[in-house]
Amino acid sequence: GGSGTAASHWEKRLMLGELMSGTIDSNLSPVSAMTLALFEDSGWYAPDYEVLAPDCFYDRSWCLDTTGQPAPRLEFLWGQGRGCSFVTGSCAGAAWGFPGYFCDTDAEVAGCTVGRREVGYCTIRRYTSPLARAFQYFPSDPYKGGLAAEDFCPVWTSYTNYDCTWAQPHALDFVNRVAGERGEQRCPECRCFRTSLYNSSDRKIDEVRGCYAHRCLSPSRLQLRVAGVWHDCNANQQRITLAGWTGWLDCPPAVSLCHHAADLGWPFIASVRPAHGPFEGGTALTISGKKLSLGSRIFVCGVEATDVRADGNSGEIIYGTTGRVAEELEANRTCSIKVAQPDGRSHIMSGAFVYIGLPPKQKLIDLSGGWDIDKVISLAMRLWPYVMTAIVSLSALHWLFVIVNECTLQRRMEQAALRARHEYHPTGAL
Repeated sequence: GGSGTAASHWEKRLMLGELMSGTIDSNLSPVSAMTLALFEDSGWYAPDYEVLAPDCFYDRSWCLDTTGQPAPRLEFLWGQGRGCSFVTGSCAGAAWGFPGYFCDTDAEVAGCTVGRREVGYCTIRRYTSPLARAFQYFPSDPYKGGLAAEDFCPVWTSYTNYDCTWAQPHALDFVNRVAGERGEQRCPECRCFRTSLYNSSDRKIDEVRGCYAHRCLSPSRLQLRVAGVWHDCNANQQRITLAGWTGWLDCPPAVSLCHHAADLGWPFIASVRPAHGPFEGGTALTISGKKLSLGSRIFVCGVEATDVRADGNSGEIIYGTTGRVAEELEANRTCSIKVAQPDGRSHIMSGAFVYIGLPPKQKLIDLSGGWDIDKVISLAMRLWPYVMTAIVSLSALHWLFVIVNECTLQRRMEQAALRARHEYHPTGAL
């Protein structure tokens, strides 16, 4: 580093974002256990490794959670679990080839920082002269690299207004705007994800990065919250879409965020049989999945099912009978099915069942105000199928008549020709 950081701060390439790295490149800037250990080894300090730093070192009451307990110290993620080659090897090596580290993307393209905590950009740029050979990470382009303070390693670094974990006061206008337009949120559990969601039925946007709350129901069950509603995000390459919105929200593999999570016992719906039934109710449902315990309740289109019972104690199958919807349906309705446990934990499968409605009825034309062009067109459109049916039927009858006549005429001509041959060449005549 320069004179302001040399011999007094951590090597920035190895401790990027840490409070003692010399320059602030993260909105979070946690104090790592490495820094606290250095303080302790000096013999001058006795740090508390459990308390949130650095504010809580001064006054612990500043950092209490909602229950009055000390908030945990922010985890330092840079380089975590990357091995010795992360320190001793090149930043273009395999140890740096994970999301949030080495990048080769235009600075205008957004990405997620390590741990998905922030939305950021790649620090890559071009220099006017070739970089020193030790810092040439692109063999075909010696002019390309990152910042000098990071040994010219291009890495993902955060925007100043895009920390997912809290609503930065100086960026509240931006935070509120993307919350309305894209359903984003800022919270301790919020993380960065790929998205093109937009709160509109006709406007589309390009792929961007945004902040959304997440929660882990088990090591393999992830949910993301969009516009206040939780959505399952379990299958790899799954995308969340919303009715009335354009675009999608990309789901990462659940294990990437939930591999340390405990199984909280939330119910899970894997399949529903049958997939449809009459709106009057009475359809016997068989729901398969996990944690479908006795005492659970089933809701179809918000209507609670009756005769709910579990198949033994396995928790894998539950039965119920659909109830009648409140009004007569003039069309089919696609419904979500919800299984709720007595303690409030639940799972919703969207589009799992279709209520079959009555055949559509056409409203009478209101002639109380007399005829107008719209009513004439409406009458014409209603009569048009019958007119076309009559035309097609008459045309079919016409051609049937023509064919029958042609066949009759052909047969008579054949009979006439046969009689003519018999007349000029009687049998046995020479």
